[in-house]
Amino acid sequence: MPRGPRGDREGEVYHVVARGVDRAAVFRDRADQFEFMKGVRRGCRLHGLQIIAFVLMTNHVHLVGCPSNGRLGDSLKMILGPYALWFNKRHARCGHLWQNRYFSKRCDTDEYLLRLVRYVHANPVRAHLVGTPADYEFSSWRWYAGRSVPDWADIRMPQAILRTPEAMRDFFAGDCSGGDRTFLQEREAQERDAILRARAGKRLVRVASLPADPILVELAAAVESEFRIIPGEMASQARASSLVAARHEFIRKAVFDRRVRQVEVARFLGLSTSQVSRSLARYR
Repeated sequence: MPRGPRGDREGEVYHVVARGVDRAAVFRDRADQFEFMKGVRRGCRLHGLQIIAFVLMTNHVHLVGCPSNGRLGDSLKMILGPYALWFNKRHARCGHLWQNRYFSKRCDTDEYLLRLVRYVHANPVRAHLVGTPADYEFSSWRWYAGRSVPDWADIRMPQAILRTPEAMRDFFAGDCSGGDRTFLQEREAQERDAILRARAGKRLVRVASLPADPILVELAAAVESEFRIIPGEMASQARASSLVAARHEFIRKAVFDRRVRQVEVARFLGLSTSQVSRSLARYR
């Protein structure tokens, strides 16, 4: 199934990560990094992206940016696509350079933004490439140290939050202890849990509106407990491996052990009868 648009919104801040396929290097020397930054400048100017922070690592890139026209993807296509072609030609290689689609996540609080920028700048230190963020050439750290900011960049949001040059200099001096990374990971885990619970809630409401078979309700609770998934999530359309395995097991037990008709199982899960039949074919 083709993936839908990301729904980027004008004026929002996004954290973007693009990684090399199989974690391979996307920058082999300074010439590669300079060429990539040319693409960043070109993509930002043509499509209205303002970069708040960035760092170029050996096998991945972090960008924190704000699309002024709400179309982050247009800028990133111009940045990532042409660079991949240039890199392949220069290094006599073929095939994909970037791993899947880039990761993007909306940054929705002041604390999140500040910690994210500091985390981005600390990447080279955590990777043991340099001793301090100030020693790394290809990052935006120098913007926050009081040096000139290019016309395609914008650090006014962090400045407005921290208010004074001294406060900004102190905050971005470089906390490389891992605290920011832990904070970001915890926030992402909380958001994933909230999304799963919201989906499960929607599914439970839909199922509750139908006269569900008590046998299936009891069996669903048992399978969800066995696979340690959120109640109701098994009947969502999520494709996580644990959820897929739980659905297969539920269908097998419902049809083969409890003798429930396939059409009833399909209705309970929100699937088509052909999907249920394909699942059962695994056990025949």
